[in-house]
Order: sequence, then C-alpha cells, then structure tokens
Amino acid sequence: MRWDDWAAIGALQSASSERWRTEALIGRPQITHALREYDLSQLSLQREVARRWPQLHITPAYAWGGDGIREDARGALDTESTLGVSFELPLFNRHQGPIAEALARRTAAGEHLKAVQAQIFEQIERAERAWPAAREAWQETGELAALAERRSNAEERALREGASDRAGVLASRIAATEARLAVLAAAYTAEVAYGALEDAYHRPLEGDEAQ
Repeated sequence: MRWDDWAAIGALQSASSERWRTEALIGRPQITHALREYDLSQLSLQREVARRWPQLHITPAYAWGGDGIREDARGALDTESTLGVSFELPLFNRHQGPIAEALARRTAAGEHLKAVQAQIFEQIERAERAWPAAREAWQETGELAALAERRSNAEERALREGASDRAGVLASRIAATEARLAVLAAAYTAEVAYGALEDAYHRPLEGDEAQ
C-alpha cells in the first residue's frame, strides 16, 4: 500500500495571516450586501435629519477598520433638546416620527451588519482551530503507524530466527495495516479541514494563487 505521496499533509501551509481575515471579510458578498443596506439606511436618516436641521451632519454609527466593523460613538444621535434648541416647535414635531423611524432602520441595519461579520469570523475561527487539530492528529497517527510497522518487521525477523510464530506475524501485519488505514483517514480529515480553512479565508492557500 503506497500512501505517503497521497497524504502529504505535512507539505500544506500551516500558518495563517491577519491580512487573510480582513480580505475574507472584504470579499464576502454577505458583507457587501449588509454594508450597502447600512449605507442606504444612513442616507435615509441623513435626509430626515436634514429636513429638520439642515446644517446637521450625521456620521455613521459604524466604521470599517483593519479588524472589520466597529461601533463609532460619533455616530450616535444627540438628544433632541440639544439638537433642536434653536428651532421652532412645529418643525420639531413634524419630523420627530420620520427621524425616529429612520434611526430605527439604521440601528437594525447596523445590528445585521455586526451579525453577518460575527458569522464570518466564527467560520474563520472554527476553521483555524480545526486545521491544526486535524494536522496534529494526522502526525500522531503517522507516528503510531511507523511504530506498528517496526513491530511488524520485528515479528517477521523473530519468525525467521525461530523466536516467534505465524500467528504473531499475522497479528502484527494486521495492526500495521490498520495503522496505515488510520493515517489515510486522518489525512482525509486534515484535507477536509484545510479545504474548510481555504473556504473561510475565501482564498487558496497553496500554489501560485496563494502568493
């Protein structure tokens, strides 16, 4: 049974990059859609506020950084008594409802944006945990397989020297074969985990495209 070349897990990339996490966010259509929905809700809020306070500019409640979306305290709407102090009461009352509704829509869009980002980060973190664990399991099964192979060889030598019997040799051969099969199974699990990591990062981690 030839399995060393097929299960070359040790040659796969084992390191990760913070840049890959950021690029994984930027490249996701879910994030793009959620950002677009948030931008639309921000524009809607700005329009409603402009009808009441033409000179007031509302900044987004969330900002994009290297580690993804984060809350921006500058985007919070101040109290009405502070913002509307110099305007007449009828104008204040006329747009109170629309502003509150627009603010609620922006809040909902922001929460959705955070939820989408959290889901993507969860997928990435899950894949980042699974791949090293699968690689370590493959290494351990490989060590056990090598040990089983040495024992099988030792039993065969002992048989030739009259210090063992065929039953012992057969048992050691079966154990060595089962150990090699365990390595194949662990290699398959590691390959799947590596593919999940590539999916999470939204990029290939091997070959020219990984550069």
